[in-house]
Amino acid sequence: MGDVMLKAVAKQIDNISRKEQDHKFRWGGEEFVLLLENTAKEGVEALAERLRSTIENTIKRPDETFQTLTLSAITIIPDNNVEQKLTEQTITQLQTLIFDIANLALFEGKEHGKNQVVPASYSLSTLMDPLFQADIERKKEEHQIAAKLKATAAELK
Repeated sequence: MGDVMLKAVAKQIDNISRKEQDHKFRWGGEEFVLLLENTAKEGVEALAERLRSTIENTIKRPDETFQTLTLSAITIIPDNNVEQKLTEQTITQLQTLIFDIANLALFEGKEHGKNQVVPASYSLSTLMDPLFQADIERKKEEHQIAAKLKATAAELK
């Protein structure tokens, strides 16, 4: 995706997001993050689908085909008991974990046909569970191994 396409996607994100309460920023090369505060799972998924659909129907690539978009829509369900126990260190760990979950959802969407919203919803207490965290780490490692194998296979062709 070139700079022109990235700017067009960013413009649509800006148009669709709620100016006062949503936070948007670019993450990595071709990824964007849109944080929706105080938004239920259904609202997150609906906004993600609206964004995907809008981009698919309005942004044309140089070859005149329409741009497609794969999104992960992650919802975190608050838990006051857990929130009271959070430290600066656990908040940083949670942020990393949430981005890992979002990336895994993106990979899943791309592996299953692209141009879709991949939703996921987790309670804060689930995110704090060491077994859950270990499972996400294992999935991340599996994906990295699969990506390396795929790259090696492509080089051998």
